[in-house]
Amino acid sequence: MSWYAVEELENAWEETKEVLLPFDSGTWARLVVIVILTGHGFNSSGIPSPGGDADLLEDDFGESSSYDEIYGTALQPDLDAALENVPENLMTGDYLKFAPTDTPADGVLFAVLSTAVILVTALFLISSVFELIYYQSLLDKDVRIRKNFKKHLEGGARYFGFRIGVFVLTALVLAAVVGGFMVHTAVGIIGLLLVLFAALPVWIFLVLTHNFVLLKMIETGLGVLPSWKELWPDIKAEWKEVLVYLLVRIGLNIVFGITALIWALITFMILAIPVAILGVLLYLATPALAAIPLALGVIAWVILLLGAQVVFQTYLYNYAILVYHDLTT
Repeated sequence: MSWYAVEELENAWEETKEVLLPFDSGTWARLVVIVILTGHGFNSSGIPSPGGDADLLEDDFGESSSYDEIYGTALQPDLDAALENVPENLMTGDYLKFAPTDTPADGVLFAVLSTAVILVTALFLISSVFELIYYQSLLDKDVRIRKNFKKHLEGGARYFGFRIGVFVLTALVLAAVVGGFMVHTAVGIIGLLLVLFAALPVWIFLVLTHNFVLLKMIETGLGVLPSWKELWPDIKAEWKEVLVYLLVRIGLNIVFGITALIWALITFMILAIPVAILGVLLYLATPALAAIPLALGVIAWVILLLGAQVVFQTYLYNYAILVYHDLTT
C-alpha cells in the first residue's frame, strides 16, 4: 500500500529546487528574512540550599540538643555586653519604618520589562503573519514579502490571537498543576499525569494547525477555528495518512537537526583556519585589526547557517503544501 505522505518526499525536493534554483540573491535574501521572522532561523538547574544552623545541630547532636547544652552559658555575659552597643531601633524593628518603599531602579526595571513584553508581543504577531507569507510565497513560486504582508496581515492577526490563547491556556493549566501540588502532593501528581496524557493530542493539534490549517486559511480566508471545522472531515477521513505524515515529519526533523549540526561544525572548522591565520598576521602588524577577520568569519558562518535553514524549512513547507493538496482533493 502506498502512502502519499511518503510519495511526496521526493516531489517536495523538486518543488524546493524550483524555488531556490537557479540562485537568485534577492529570492534567497527574502527567504532568509522570512526564515528568521518565522522563528526558524536557528532551531538551570536549581542548586538546593543547605540547611540552617538548627538543622546542622540536630544532625550532629540529636533533636534534644540545644545551643546551651552544647556550648554551655559561658558566652552569655559577652553576648549581653555586645548587645548593649546595638541601636535600640534595630533591636525593635523600628528601622523598617525608614526603609525606602520605592527606588528609581524599580521604575527602570518596570520600563525594561514593559518594553520587553511589547517587543516580544510584536515579534510574535510578525512571526504569525510571516508564517502565512512563507506558505503564500511557495504556493505562488514567487517569494514576496511586502505584497504578501498586506494580503495576510488580517489572517496573521487571527493566527496570533489563536497562539496567544494557546499560551494563556497552557499557563493556566501549569498554574493549576502547581496549585494542585500546593494543596496536596497526590492532587498535583494527578494533575501532572493528566497534562502528560493530553500533551500528545495537543501537539498533534498544534502541528496540524501550522501545517494544514494555515493553508486552509489562505485558501478560504477564514479564521483558525472555522478553518479547522472546514478541514476536519478530510482529516477524519484520511487519518491514517495524517498519522504517517506526522511520523515522517518527526523523522525529517531529526534528520535535518543532525544535518544542521554537522553543517555547523564543518563550516566552523573551514572558516576557523583562515580566520585564525589572518587574525594572527594582523595582530602582529596592528593588534586592533585582529578583530576584523573574526567579525567577518562570524558573519560568514551565520550566513552559511541561515542558508542551510532556508533549504530545510523551504523543503518542509513545500512538503506540507503537497500533502495538504493530497489530503483535500
